[in-house]
Amino acid sequence: MRIFSFKQIVVLSIVLLFSSSSLLFAQQAYQGLMEGVYPMRIVIAETNPTATLYISSASNEIKFIGGCDLGNCKYRGVDTSMTLVFERSAEQITGRIQNGDGTSKPFTLEQVDLQSSFAAGSENTFWLRSYEDASKKHQLTLATLPGKQVKGFLYLVELGTSFSVSGTYKNNMLNLILEGAANKNVGTINGIIGKLNSTLGVAIILTLEGTETTFELALTKEMSLNCKEAAGRYDMVYPVLAGTSYSSLPSKLWKSMINEEEDYAHAWFEPTLFNEYMLSGWMHVEGSSGRKSESINLLRDKNHNFRQGKLLGGKRSRNELIERYKNSAVAQHPLHADEDFQVWASDLDLSAHTFTTEGMTLSSGLHPMYGQLQVIVPWRELPKNEGLPNWLTDSK
Repeated sequence: MRIFSFKQIVVLSIVLLFSSSSLLFAQQAYQGLMEGVYPMRIVIAETNPTATLYISSASNEIKFIGGCDLGNCKYRGVDTSMTLVFERSAEQITGRIQNGDGTSKPFTLEQVDLQSSFAAGSENTFWLRSYEDASKKHQLTLATLPGKQVKGFLYLVELGTSFSVSGTYKNNMLNLILEGAANKNVGTINGIIGKLNSTLGVAIILTLEGTETTFELALTKEMSLNCKEAAGRYDMVYPVLAGTSYSSLPSKLWKSMINEEEDYAHAWFEPTLFNEYMLSGWMHVEGSSGRKSESINLLRDKNHNFRQGKLLGGKRSRNELIERYKNSAVAQHPLHADEDFQVWASDLDLSAHTFTTEGMTLSSGLHPMYGQLQVIVPWRELPKNEGLPNWLTDSK
């Protein structure tokens, strides 16, 4: 048996002390994006059941305590109601941040060196795309948003109708809900985006009024959507409109979000028509004070906006047309018999407008209870439809 001298014991003790201290404080860092927008880093102490979360800024630290069991991890906030739930491997962690109100935000982070610079934000992963089948009887336009959300519309020639669609896009899979008049759910779309016969497209199953239809659509038009983010609380996904009458709109909306919203705010583009001739849709801004929307109606070949005044005729014909369609929309609304709804609807002027494949959409502002009253006036019923561009009249 070896007997150590006093000096050797002291040296060995110091080595063991530093080794255990190093092990105790060993850390691993993971970073990436939350909801595809917010730069995020999690630093996990290996032998100490703690984790530190940074969102958008390395100085914004949120402490958690918890641990992992066979790669399944759960950490609870020390001074917050938030919880981190994720699966962990040596190279990656994937999970979500759960808030105290029941909401959650997903994230996917890659392992990085502890000394690496903080993650860059808001990657160019958002897009706007239009798809169409060979017979041109079905048109699908989609815009991707934070949190793997999707907004857009579906046009069916056989019905002469556009439906608003919304849902999720994960791992190239689409799960969408179709909405008709008065925001009523009328069907679903399940599909997969990828290569179809060597061309990019989407294969979908449309369920409408209990009937399933399967068809394939080819990609016809595409553009990237820009993104801004700040402090893990504000984000905006928008089309690039440089050199057009709408070029200042994104910066104006961003400034209002930062200055006016106290808790959070999100802004996003929802298309209603997107082809080589026109980009039409809504820029929505939603925060603690509610939602507001501004329409975009851009003639892409001329880089200027497409005004409704030339299509609705004089003041008298305009008012008569809007009143007739408004009364029809009110009658179809689920709350049409409610007196308060009737008072609200009576004051609407439906002054906001966008365009769809089948006509002009006239819309009210968004009410927190009643939603948005919206009607589509077919091209053929517009008083001045002779002034429409050839690409519209030829397609009708």
